[in-house]
Amino acid sequence: MKFDVDSIDFSWRDIEKGIRLPTNLDEKLAEYIGIHIGDGSASIHKNSTRIDYDYKCTGNPVEDKLWYDSFVIPLNKELYNIDIKPNYFSDGTYGIRFRSKAVVLYIRDILRIPIGKKSHIVDIPDYIKEGKKSIKAAFLRGLFDTDFCITFKDKGRGKHDYPVISASFASVKLRNSVLNILKEFDIGFNAYDKEIIDPRFRNIVLSNSIFINGVDNTNLWFKVIGSNNERNVSKFNLWSKLSYYPMNLNLYERLLVLNGPGRI
Repeated sequence: MKFDVDSIDFSWRDIEKGIRLPTNLDEKLAEYIGIHIGDGSASIHKNSTRIDYDYKCTGNPVEDKLWYDSFVIPLNKELYNIDIKPNYFSDGTYGIRFRSKAVVLYIRDILRIPIGKKSHIVDIPDYIKEGKKSIKAAFLRGLFDTDFCITFKDKGRGKHDYPVISASFASVKLRNSVLNILKEFDIGFNAYDKEIIDPRFRNIVLSNSIFINGVDNTNLWFKVIGSNNERNVSKFNLWSKLSYYPMNLNLYERLLVLNGPGRI
């Protein structure tokens, strides 16, 4: 699939920076779209003197830092030809933020992803749903590396050896569209709707959850979907190596166990 970006207006700063916009839907763009829907935000702020076009994408400052440095930033460079310096933000997150009229309008008008507060209304774009399985897998990989987590339960054997991949979404449309793609890959799941307390705003929200349980489903996920985030890869590899998961290790401790000193 090709995107026509001729209608997108570039600011003089976009032109000065040499920003470009992707015109082909390939796996890298599909993975970026999954990342953006998971943890990204694009917004337009107007005041009396100017209009700001703001892009931000952030994650955990420990678990996601390596992924941002080694994957997310180079991916944005490849897609948009933009040089970004990562930052620690005041809300306790780590990631990227930049201003670009062209990129924000591209996300809204070409990729057709809502800008502003999108969490309750966002869905997988139709061009992903209708794409090849490799495109759908790449999208899920990006979404997995932002919004999903992998944990390991003790099922009564005295060790945490039962894997569970899970996610909760504010948007029921997004959750149901993910379920439809999981069916195409024959990945088993359970889905639940439940009310939870959002600690950020101290209010009750509806959580649309997905649980992918067990050894076979977890192995299938990493075989056909995969991950580029060491937060997830290190947990999976450590569990695969030991046949159980040692609890309460951060990313760098997991890499130390897997790779040895000096090889993180």
